[in-house]
Amino acid sequence: MHTNKLLAEMKEHMPSFEMETQLPVSSNELAHDTLKMSGVNYELGPLLKMSAPDIWQSKSITEWPTNQNLFSSNILLLGLIPIDRHFFNFKTIDSFGFKENSKSLMNSLWSHERLIKSVGSGSVIKDVIIYKSKLGILGNLFMPIYKAIFKHRHSRLRAKYSK
Repeated sequence: MHTNKLLAEMKEHMPSFEMETQLPVSSNELAHDTLKMSGVNYELGPLLKMSAPDIWQSKSITEWPTNQNLFSSNILLLGLIPIDRHFFNFKTIDSFGFKENSKSLMNSLWSHERLIKSVGSGSVIKDVIIYKSKLGILGNLFMPIYKAIFKHRHSRLRAKYSK
């Protein structure tokens, strides 16, 4: 099944949202900065932090393998308090984004697609999130939290690049 059609069907049956931000920076620079764990943690900081083994910390996400369980990451509130454990699995990765179908202790599916594209002299970064909570319908209560996290991530990017 075509990826866009599959995503559309998943969105119909699971909580989902999208966030998109235009930035005055080249898509190459944005991809270089954001497609690595230090970039992820910059976006999440100082509220959250994701752990990773040294081998994955030092590699760009563009170098990570696909279609296999890579490692588990502790999601730490304020960099200290574990609030979830994320198990990374990427379906596709290229120079300007990825499609991740992972899971966590709270979610049986965490689908995160990140796309970076050139627009004029800048770029657009877009995140598409679809998740399926292990808590059933109660998982919908996490939607405002997840949206706030991605709103925070995009606001950190705007603050960094809009100077």
